[in-house]
Amino acid sequence: MSKLKNIPGRRVAVIAVPFTFAGAPLCPLEQVSIETLRFISYLKAGGKRVSFINMRSKERFLWKSRKGGLTSGAEIRTALCSKPQEFLEAELLKGRPEEVLLWCDLPFSPYTFDLDVIAALKKLCLKALPGAHVLTGGAFWEIFPGQAARAGFELFSLEKDAADAYPPDFGAIAGEPYGLFQLAKGCSNNCSFCAAGRSRPGKFDNAATLRQLRTQAASGVKDFWNWDENVLMFPDHLEEFLDRYLRSGIKGTLNFSLGFQPDRISAGLIRKLGALRLGILTIPFETGTSASFRRVGKPYTIITSIKRVFEINRYAKKAIKRLHGTFIIGYPHDDFRSIFRIYLSILRLRAIPIPFPLYLFPGTGEYRQNAGALKARGLTGLHGQLWPLIPDKRVPEYINLLKFLSIDSLQRAKGNLKLLSPEMLSAFNRELRVNDAFVDKCLAASSDGGEELEKIEKELSAPASRRQRLLHICASPRPGGTSVSKGLGEYFCDKYSRAFPGGVVTRLDLAGEPIEFINAEYTDFIAHKVEFSALAERTRRLVALTDKYISLLRRADRIVISTPMYTLSIPAVLKAFFEMVASRLFYELNDKLEPRKICCVLSRDGMYGEA
Repeated sequence: MSKLKNIPGRRVAVIAVPFTFAGAPLCPLEQVSIETLRFISYLKAGGKRVSFINMRSKERFLWKSRKGGLTSGAEIRTALCSKPQEFLEAELLKGRPEEVLLWCDLPFSPYTFDLDVIAALKKLCLKALPGAHVLTGGAFWEIFPGQAARAGFELFSLEKDAADAYPPDFGAIAGEPYGLFQLAKGCSNNCSFCAAGRSRPGKFDNAATLRQLRTQAASGVKDFWNWDENVLMFPDHLEEFLDRYLRSGIKGTLNFSLGFQPDRISAGLIRKLGALRLGILTIPFETGTSASFRRVGKPYTIITSIKRVFEINRYAKKAIKRLHGTFIIGYPHDDFRSIFRIYLSILRLRAIPIPFPLYLFPGTGEYRQNAGALKARGLTGLHGQLWPLIPDKRVPEYINLLKFLSIDSLQRAKGNLKLLSPEMLSAFNRELRVNDAFVDKCLAASSDGGEELEKIEKELSAPASRRQRLLHICASPRPGGTSVSKGLGEYFCDKYSRAFPGGVVTRLDLAGEPIEFINAEYTDFIAHKVEFSALAERTRRLVALTDKYISLLRRADRIVISTPMYTLSIPAVLKAFFEMVASRLFYELNDKLEPRKICCVLSRDGMYGEA
């Protein structure tokens, strides 16, 4: 390992090494990290003349076929998000650096590099500048100590966190359409797959961060990205930043793409989010069952993620352009019921599913557990899209599974079931039958822990949960003994119960419900940008009542509506029920109920024949 020569005036080029991908990029691979910009400032503070060459781009080139799967028996074609080599040669000859640093940062938290890409860049640098000293470094090599020398690279050393004290040099990415900001680094969680804990948790000064945002905004940047490994490592620090930002008058869109740890999201934070303009907000899900929760080691369950996304939808949805729900596949112990439970829950909550394949890093629990199988693989083979822990013959299935789980509409997902293997399809269908009930139980859960999740799972696996569920909606205001329509509805329910022994009948008597007609404020809420927190208490009750009815309708396998005919039409209370449910589903939730059979039982006297 070499130390950077501390020679004032020395010409140094920092090259951002591009990333490879298979199928489709999982992140905006053209971005660099804010740590890169701090590193450039650190070099300049030492008197070096630094040029930054960003080889990352949205432009894509075919790269090489790679060996995928557990025993490297699957062939996977990879591509590169990179600028062409002519660009690199021209930039090198323009500045003629004496030292070239191939910089392998991690903008998106743990990711892996293709060593052949680094080797190709080194070769190009030496071809353009035969006398240059070419080294490599960056956070990637901190995760893989000793691997650089084995791969034939000279690694330069940098005192850990040495660049953190320096402000980012945003001039290095002048002209890029994105801005960057950093609030914290590191993470104290001990998740089985994550390497974020390699950095000691720390905070960056909020006042300085706001000054940096103003500088970027003044140059025309409108989109600001945060890639902190755990931005809620210090919840009060994040909230203080948001308070400052809201007072600053900066006109821009904030993106929190690596996610908010759901068990640290407070009601106050959600209210602040509702006052912002957010492009992407990510809520991680990670595990869908109690067994996977215990195995992965996350400090929260899917119950917590479901509750927080529901609350964000209620209080801040109109401030967010894209609400993401992330999860990981590609474990040797994958539970497809867990995977599809997460996927369907995210869709039910009107968020966008973002599945990631498992990336492997030394020091993590998953790597240690599978060290024997991974011993023969080089660093390049640990790329998640090469499926390093999946049996070779199943790799095509997982490639299709990743495509399927990236579909953001249940209707389109049902039209692409051919992407699923028979085993996966069976798990999907089983979970689809109970997912509405699962989400409802999570929202109603008294606690969020693993024991509560086990309780919900037991309730769903009980025989009763697999029985036919009939919802009887009755619109008659009269008591049972005097109402013909109500009596006919009950007759239907009795016959249905005999046809489906053990079936569950739920009764919704609209005459006993506190239903009101929708008002102007309700229509503003569902069709315009009016937040739930701004509604009057009467309208809030109306929204909550509508949510209750939608939940009942979702859980029903069959529906019977019994109603009399009054003054040539149905009772006003049934019309009000339809208006509440349909308007909220269509306009505000952009959703619809799954098709199911409905029986309408109507009663009337003979006067209609004379009308």
